Amino acid sequence: MKKPTILLIAICFALMSVSTGLAADVDFTGQYYIEGIYNSNPNLADTDLARYYRQMRLRVQTDFKVTEDLKLTTRFDALEKVWNSDDSAFTNEIDAENIDFDRAYMTIISKVGMFMLGRQEGVTWGTTWADDETDTDRFKWVLPLDVAKGKLIFALIAEKTTENDTNPAITTGKDNDKYYLGTIYKREKYDTGLLFGHYDFNRVQDPGQQDAVRRFGVQGISPTAYGTQLVGYGTALARDGGTPGANVVAFLTANPTFQSNYAALGAPVSSGGSASDPMNIIATRGPLTEAAVWLVSPYFRGKFDKLGIQAELDYVYGTLSYSDDGYTSADRDAQAFSYFLEGTYDIGPVTVQAGWAHRTGDANDGDDKEKSMGYFSPGIDWEKMFILSSDYHGLNNSFGVDPVTGAVIGNHVGDGYITYSRALLDGFQMPYIGVDYKGFVRDDITLGLLAAMSTADDTKTGWDDDQGVEVDAKFTWQLMDNLEYQATFAYLMAGDYWKAGSTTTDPDDLFCIFSRLTMTF
Repeated sequence: MKKPTILLIAICFALMSVSTGLAADVDFTGQYYIEGIYNSNPNLADTDLARYYRQMRLRVQTDFKVTEDLKLTTRFDALEKVWNSDDSAFTNEIDAENIDFDRAYMTIISKVGMFMLGRQEGVTWGTTWADDETDTDRFKWVLPLDVAKGKLIFALIAEKTTENDTNPAITTGKDNDKYYLGTIYKREKYDTGLLFGHYDFNRVQDPGQQDAVRRFGVQGISPTAYGTQLVGYGTALARDGGTPGANVVAFLTANPTFQSNYAALGAPVSSGGSASDPMNIIATRGPLTEAAVWLVSPYFRGKFDKLGIQAELDYVYGTLSYSDDGYTSADRDAQAFSYFLEGTYDIGPVTVQAGWAHRTGDANDGDDKEKSMGYFSPGIDWEKMFILSSDYHGLNNSFGVDPVTGAVIGNHVGDGYITYSRALLDGFQMPYIGVDYKGFVRDDITLGLLAAMSTADDTKTGWDDDQGVEVDAKFTWQLMDNLEYQATFAYLMAGDYWKAGSTTTDPDDLFCIFSRLTMTF
């Protein structure tokens, strides 16, 4: 790992010192930050140990301007790691702690529009609502036109999410692809747009499949082996005349893990199991599905004197199919949405804001519909509330576990797109209100206060929907033109949702302290 890293650095310095024969201009931009995180009790239990740590990241973007119409853009992250004395990049294969090139794409400006080809920013549109910025392999075409004192922009995108043609073991139902058609209209005071998307996924897991596969893994047994156990148990029970007797005792003695497997994995519906049991999901749907999903997303964002307005709706619909792989489950409908509406008003140095956010949820993995918008689009970039809506703090995979499935409960964004955690799947409804004061004591200091009340959109039987009230206080100090300090104190008055159906355990409140020093260049 060390030699390739030194070689990459040498190449970078060589490119920086090259003559104009290779590039007419080279621009560098980026940031370096150091941040500290304190979480009082990550699982909302009074027995939790607090977590406190610091971490850092260097990010550098380079633009090589070959001609006026041709540009190459690259970006890498370095030393994205928790502070400690060890540098694991030289002892294992964790590239993220050394130098990780995550973007490289060319921009071609032609008479018929602009083309961006390669690995580039993706999963961003309109406002930050429903955005999950990541690095995507794309062909992108953009055509801007001057229309009615504004700018009308058209865009077409083809994105390769998963490429399986290079895997000879996969012979059917191969790739996962995304396609987008978008249009944006920009004026001086506002911009608005409409996006259409199509997800053509041939190998993906629905939430029930993902949880079932995980739970089989936890038990350490394959679906085939467990199915054999079920048949063996049924045979022994039949030999005993339907009432457990000597044959069942002999079977359980020979298969000591069967009872724990049965409690965790269940049985097919034909044998008395629940439709949401892992065994039934695997037996009827298999481990993978084919998904044909459509996305429609309009947005609006504007500032009219002292009044600011922004809103976005994301709606998905489509079909999840299992029959092509030989399974008996009928097609399941995907139908989910999320939206938010926010208004701001300036009163001198003070800005007041109020908003409403709603994302549909689905707590039933065993029915014929998929209504969890968080599974399709968790919206990690929105980050309105620090504890409930962010992943900065590492709590997105905390807050305890579901006592039935063992799955992490997590917060509203969980581990991101197409991942399984309870709060992400259950959705939420959340009104919020806040105020920012710019110029407190000094012109370069801003104070902010924000409060929200959250309820789950859907819950499992026996679970409460009250997720609690969060209050965030934020301090921002622009120390220099390129140096900023931020600090956030966030407090969650935890609601009964986090009891996870328990009638005896009360969740403890949680507070977080976050600070970050950022240098930009």
